[in-house]
Amino acid sequence: MAEENKTENEKGGKLCVVLLRGKVGAGPKIKETLKTLNLNAVNNCIILENNASTIGALRILQGYITWGEIDASLEKDIKAAGKEKIPYRLHPPRGGLERKGKRNLFNKGGALGYRGSNINSLVRRML
Repeated sequence: MAEENKTENEKGGKLCVVLLRGKVGAGPKIKETLKTLNLNAVNNCIILENNASTIGALRILQGYITWGEIDASLEKDIKAAGKEKIPYRLHPPRGGLERKGKRNLFNKGGALGYRGSNINSLVRRML
């Protein structure tokens, strides 16, 4: 019964998180959360477990990051591409961040916030 009540974001698995904006001008809560997640530079990527505490941290940072559920094959590709240091350093996306830029949320036409499985195509363009 409890499994049925979970939202799409809390069903387990792994999340891919990419920092898209720098932390200059950010508040102390944002900076501390970024430091906790070890996201130091733009285009850094981390892979996290999908649980309630992780989702809470990501919602605090939604104006600076994008995230979504990662495929197992993409996770292997990131690790196999010679990027063994965490956080993984990625290139800027080929073709740009599409849509209306990186200051708006994904569901409003921008690049930030929760993407769901669309994160896979973004990260593939950044490898």
